[in-house]
Amino acid sequence: MNITLTRDNLNIFKTETKLLNFLSAFFTRAYFKATPEFFRLMLRGQYGVFQTTIPAATTTLDKPIYFSVDFNKWQIALQKFEGSSSIVLEFTPNLLKITSPDSSDVINLGVLYFKEDSPEAIVLDNFLTSKREEISNQHRLTFTPEVVDALNFADSLFTSSTSQANSVGLGQQDVIYSDRSAVLKISLKDSLPSELFTDSDYIYIHSTTIKLLNYLTPTSNEFLFNSDFGTFYWEDFNSAIYMVSSDRKIALPSDEEFQAILPQGNGYFSTKLASLKLGLDFFTGFYEGSMWKPITFKAEKSKEVLLHYHHPTAEITKELDGVEGTEDGIFTVDSETLRKIITKLLLNDPEATLKVSYDEDGPGVLLEAPSCLALVSKLED
Repeated sequence: MNITLTRDNLNIFKTETKLLNFLSAFFTRAYFKATPEFFRLMLRGQYGVFQTTIPAATTTLDKPIYFSVDFNKWQIALQKFEGSSSIVLEFTPNLLKITSPDSSDVINLGVLYFKEDSPEAIVLDNFLTSKREEISNQHRLTFTPEVVDALNFADSLFTSSTSQANSVGLGQQDVIYSDRSAVLKISLKDSLPSELFTDSDYIYIHSTTIKLLNYLTPTSNEFLFNSDFGTFYWEDFNSAIYMVSSDRKIALPSDEEFQAILPQGNGYFSTKLASLKLGLDFFTGFYEGSMWKPITFKAEKSKEVLLHYHHPTAEITKELDGVEGTEDGIFTVDSETLRKIITKLLLNDPEATLKVSYDEDGPGVLLEAPSCLALVSKLED
């Protein structure tokens, strides 16, 4: 028994290669279903399933076949026949034989078959449909390009070494990121529907979900979420995914708490984002390996602002061109956190100006740019 898949159909798998590779870190088991009408791939794991279905070209199958092969080897086999007009899958008792009418090449993969009433077959046939029904009447959220971009901006600040935070807050009018190194608020031009926020001011979106948005939203940007937004269902014309987030960890400051940690004095300076980026780049290569890469700002009233780095192996000073402080002040922040924020802001507006506010006693330094506020924590000497 065999089934033929054309190049046009296989191109669907090809376009999903990056998505499949990303998901294979979470969904570690691969299952397949071949029928006279279609061919289906499902990835399954602890946190959910992903499924994609393509039409069959020709077949000698008279009933569905449920089976499993090593997913990595399956991916490699498709790559080996990438230039072929079609491939033929022949099902033998112990092997899945993969050939093409365009060559004499043969790839045999070990195969495991399942009965139609097996748990694996039931999941392939019914799991996603049932989960969609369970979740369909709860929350429907459309991820516009603006929201996806803001979430990606916040997600770019995550580092494994700085905190246990793994989620970003999505509000009706802004996106907020918070950990011990920075608090970032990104304003949204278009507000989200108020009915999404009846239980809380913010929806917690896990970092993994944010990364998935880049793969999923180009073909469909509508997601179904459960009541606490920890589980979602998504589908487009040929694929679907149901995924449960791992424990979401985030500690967002309230508006009152955010205001309380802002610098209270009158010290600030304004600089072009591009100028500050050049200033930070001047120190590249001099930092010694550590959790933090400290950069010290030395501002004097009506005088220049200097950037400074001191280490037993190097001491560097760089003046920010054409920048003056309004008050005397010295503060140290993590240059990598600052660099990530500035780099993203530059992409949005290369000509933008950044206002940096500081005082002696506050725990952080406030960065203000169009549509963005960031409070970056000071580092201890």
